[in-house]
Formats: sequence, C-alpha cells, structure tokens
Amino acid sequence: MIRSERRLVSPAALLLALLCLGLPFVAVSCESSVATVSADYSGWDLVAGGTPDVTPQGDDSFTKNTERSEIPAQPAAIVFLVLATAAIALARTRAFDLRTLGSAVCAGGAAVMLIVNQLRVHHGIAEEIQGNGLAEDMVHTRFGFWLTLLFVLGAAACNATTYARRNSLVQQRQR
Repeated sequence: MIRSERRLVSPAALLLALLCLGLPFVAVSCESSVATVSADYSGWDLVAGGTPDVTPQGDDSFTKNTERSEIPAQPAAIVFLVLATAAIALARTRAFDLRTLGSAVCAGGAAVMLIVNQLRVHHGIAEEIQGNGLAEDMVHTRFGFWLTLLFVLGAAACNATTYARRNSLVQQRQR
C-alpha cells in the first residue's frame, strides 16, 4: 500500500506544479503619489503568450489609460511545460529505473528551465521599462513561480531519493 501511494507523490506534485501556472508569476508595479498600477503575468501567460491582469488604484485620470503590454510565448516556459509533462508520463511507467531516474531528470530539467525563464522574463521586462528609472525595482517575482518551483523540485527530489535508496539496497544485497 505504501509503495503505490509513494508512486503517486511525483505525478501529483507535477500536476500541482502545472496547476500553479495559473497563478501570478511576474508582477510589474509603478507607484506615484497620485496612483498605483500593477500588472500580473501568470505562468500560462508566459507559456502561451498573453496580456497581464492590470490593477489600477488611485486617481481615475491617471489609471484609465493603462497599457496592457502583451508578452510573447517564452521558449524556456514552453520547454518547462514539455519537460514537466514528460516527467509526469515517465512517473506513470512500470519500469523502475525509467520511472524514477527519468522522471527525476525531467523534473530537474523543468526546474532549471523554470528558473531560466523567470530570469529572462524579469530582465526582459526591466529592459522594456528602462526609461522609467528604477526598472529592476518595478519587476517582482510572485508566489506562483515559487509554488511551481517547489512542486517540481519536490518531485525531482522524491524520484531521485527513491532511485538512490533502491540502488543502495540492491548493492547491499549483492555483497
């Protein structure tokens, strides 16, 4: 019973990571004494391209003309999605080595691509708004990124430790 439950941990964590793509990943905010405008891009906006959710606050004359800058699909985010999906598929196979090691490698690669994507998007948005002064201070990483990264790294660690533990037991039996 425990083994079958343990086999579900990795695919469940990876599915939760994919669900977290719907949460905010990157936020751009601009504050003045008159108004504040915040724009959030979700993980799916980064994968498929999209416009942010814009939240204006303050004086209506300043906030009604807020631009919604569309972000194109990000290659690193697409690779993340492919690797995470491959990790889910591998986690459901019967072959132990393929299931554990293959899924761990794919999930680890997905985590790397997620980080690369976040850095590239952060830098790209900061460059785009460079004329506005402190551009780096205006771009923020949001909780959706951190939750997604946590679930993907958890799946990678779960599979890697399961693989290492099993190989350790096999080597002890052979002695």
